[in-house]
Parts: sequence; structure tokens; C-alpha cells
Amino acid sequence: MYKTLSALLCLSGIALSVLVPVAPIQTRDVSHISPVILTVCNSYTL
Repeated sequence: MYKTLSALLCLSGIALSVLVPVAPIQTRDVSHISPVILTVCNSYTL
């Protein structure tokens, strides 16, 4: 049982490590977008 659990945890860790971003942080200018729209979009993605 513990071998199965540890194998599943390892597979889960490997699968989650793929989601780590490796690209540089994007610095886009969003000053032309309304603050209301930005707030709605950001609250939706939480």
C-alpha cells in the first residue's frame, strides 16, 4: 500500500513540476484597459 501511495505522490510531483513557468515574466502595458475590466478578470482567475 505504501509503495503505491509513494509512487502516486512521485507521479503527482512530476506532473505538477511541468506547470512551473520557465519563461521570463511578461511586462505588458495594460494601462489602456479599464480598471473595472482588470478587476473582473483578476477576480475570475482566482
